[in-house]
Amino acid sequence: MPVIFALGHDDEPIPADIWDAPIAGATISASWAATEPRARQYDWTVIDADVIHAAEARKKVMIGVIPGINTPAWVYNLGARSVSLSWWIAAWGPLMGSVVRVPVPWDAVYLREWSAFVAALGARYAGHPAVAGIKMAGINAQTIEQVLPWHKAYFGPGAIDPLIAWRDAGYRPALLTGAWSQCLAAYPRAFPHMRLILQTGGWGMPPLDSTGASSAVGSRGDVALTESFMHQSYAALGARLALANDGINAHWHWLAPIPGVPVGAQTSGPMTPNCERVWGAIPCDPVTTLRGVLTQAAGNAYLELYIPDILNPHFAGMFE
Repeated sequence: MPVIFALGHDDEPIPADIWDAPIAGATISASWAATEPRARQYDWTVIDADVIHAAEARKKVMIGVIPGINTPAWVYNLGARSVSLSWWIAAWGPLMGSVVRVPVPWDAVYLREWSAFVAALGARYAGHPAVAGIKMAGINAQTIEQVLPWHKAYFGPGAIDPLIAWRDAGYRPALLTGAWSQCLAAYPRAFPHMRLILQTGGWGMPPLDSTGASSAVGSRGDVALTESFMHQSYAALGARLALANDGINAHWHWLAPIPGVPVGAQTSGPMTPNCERVWGAIPCDPVTTLRGVLTQAAGNAYLELYIPDILNPHFAGMFE
């Protein structure tokens, strides 16, 4: 049985019932925009409350703060460059086809301000006994997962092709590697003794080569670049690194490419009230689906489940 954490919603407190559940704790998810609404003015209210509740319940938390589309407007007002594109996922994030703004990850202003925020996060929570790990970020879309939006899946009026937008911004794999190097360096400085987690998986970065031309790397994008970030992180952090896969379901589990590095997992969606996303078909039985997930996650460092699944009475006794 993997160690179970409840997956919190962005900028929302963990429900009180979770702290009484027979699990290890919860993952706190917060947006950068809500946590630093103005430069160097922080709102730790939600994170502080969850950390306190975890400590009182003798549970643990993991913390992840998300930039990407959650980057505060004041960062752009300072001169950080951004890319505007049409949102491409119907199931997650903003309205499909809506125009969103993502920071250019290698922009010097963005990297300076994001590194300063990570330092402030560390000053607040590094070494806290209830904090089991910190999720690293810096190259993101709408979640803590290390990914950039690049698929063109919306073709309606005014559609902005994400791949063209990245090309126009001067995207090069080497620039992204350099950006991750700076993001990566901020975390061990801020959290010198804590587990650091890279939320990743079997997806790739924008399929553009060193000249900005489209590269033939398959439908998943530049997976080799994604894997290089994992190795880059391992070289910098060694045994402090953990990887995490956000796509586990009842039939499939991504395997990390670095032997010996702990791997956490998160289900590809909630099983309550509908288990289709995690089972892969309709009809599906939630209890059977959860059993499949627990089998797939056997041996993982931890497993994150959505809050409705933790509180589902049909799953009573399955987490003990």
